[in-house]
Amino acid sequence: GAIGLLALALTAMSPGVIGALRGELPLGGDQGRHTGIDALAGAINRDLAGAVVYENGLGWELAFYLGESPRALIVHSPQPEALADEMRGRADTRYFVAPSATHAAPWLDALARDGIEARRIQLAGPGEFALYALSAR
Repeated sequence: GAIGLLALALTAMSPGVIGALRGELPLGGDQGRHTGIDALAGAINRDLAGAVVYENGLGWELAFYLGESPRALIVHSPQPEALADEMRGRADTRYFVAPSATHAAPWLDALARDGIEARRIQLAGPGEFALYALSAR
């Protein structure tokens, strides 16, 4: 009766429960990893219409914010070497986007080994997303 109700009330008020209710615990959600992805998708649709944009680490989240009819062609790049192979000998500028510069580093290293220039494009808005223009030197 009363003891059970008191125990339930104390449990509900524990710091862990209160933190979870405030969204402060790493349970569900993305803990802010995709903050600003809507602005990134908007920039891709607005500024890169008709371009090929390779991505890694953004998957369905980016696809969702790009909408049903993205203005750029988004291509998943599962391995750094695959992107370097794809870019080798191309005359056109293409793009690569990743959740952060740290995430992009292995792809940038593979591109550099193959003589592909990757120029960082500054993005307005929140988030750590990294967007690069790719071109053969």
